[in-house]
Amino acid sequence: MLKQCTPVIITLLLLLALTKDTTAHEGREVGKYNLTVGFMEEPAYEGIPNGISVRVTKKDDAEHHGHQEQHDSTHEEHGHAATSDSVEAHGALFNSALPAGGTFEFIASDNYLGLTIPFHNHLDHKMVGSIKVSENAGLSEMVMIEIYPDRYRNGEVHVKPGTKIMWLNKTEKVSSITSGKAPEEHSDSTTIAVEGLETTLRVEITHVETNISRTMDLVPVHQEPGHYSAALIPTAQGVYKLRLFGTIESHKISETFMSKGGGGDFDDVQAHSVLQFPHTVKSVRELEAGIRGTENLASDASTSVTTAITIGIVGVILGIIGVAVGAASWFLAPRRS
Repeated sequence: MLKQCTPVIITLLLLLALTKDTTAHEGREVGKYNLTVGFMEEPAYEGIPNGISVRVTKKDDAEHHGHQEQHDSTHEEHGHAATSDSVEAHGALFNSALPAGGTFEFIASDNYLGLTIPFHNHLDHKMVGSIKVSENAGLSEMVMIEIYPDRYRNGEVHVKPGTKIMWLNKTEKVSSITSGKAPEEHSDSTTIAVEGLETTLRVEITHVETNISRTMDLVPVHQEPGHYSAALIPTAQGVYKLRLFGTIESHKISETFMSKGGGGDFDDVQAHSVLQFPHTVKSVRELEAGIRGTENLASDASTSVTTAITIGIVGVILGIIGVAVGAASWFLAPRRS
């Protein structure tokens, strides 16, 4: 059996190597850090060596400080009439992370009369919207903007001053509402790999169907600064959950990432039979289940044989007793002349 499985395993490993650049990891911004999490090799297959991949980068300190100064100075303008530049600055008016089903509110006060406030999803810069504030608007009191995986419902609104705008996250994962124009797709901003996290970060992996979990240490990936991994062989297909927790440069962190079947972005674990041709070879899990079933049948059969033998012995003993009683009765019976 091992000789038959070896060519299949080698073929799968080669296919995994060829698809290494087509990963579907999930990226997320947490403060000034960017986390990218998923399996080392995607697609991920049951019974094939793999691992958990974690990349951590951050914005260049000089750029981050400059942005923070702009952010703080823009907020100081809230007591006065805002300007186009101030409402278009990234995160100047609001920046809120919304969990699944979460809401966020913002009031378009008189300070923004005559202006259009752009906003975007900080986790998906292609999702943009706007709030136009004028006395000629027909909308007042409250306006609802619903967030879907790749679009807004009612994403461009025209409201009167004093109107409350509420965002509702209708997706199954975290979204982010940020005021200002979305960053350009190819900006000149630089990122720095965050190193030395193997002693401060850990990852917990959970197979969702069975709810079996294990906490694993991370190790640096050779010649890839900011990239960490934890080796494993997934032995069951389905949805997986990864929780990254610990500290990054003294900042506490606890972030959960789901595979695609659970609403996330990185791949579920698939059965390796989808790549086998012309014949499929059972996985280790299936073979183990088959062996366990055979052992149970053998155990049941052994129990049945033992029971039959016991019954037979009891029958023989009862038969002997019956013969003995009959003989005794015959000898003890009175004889007729």
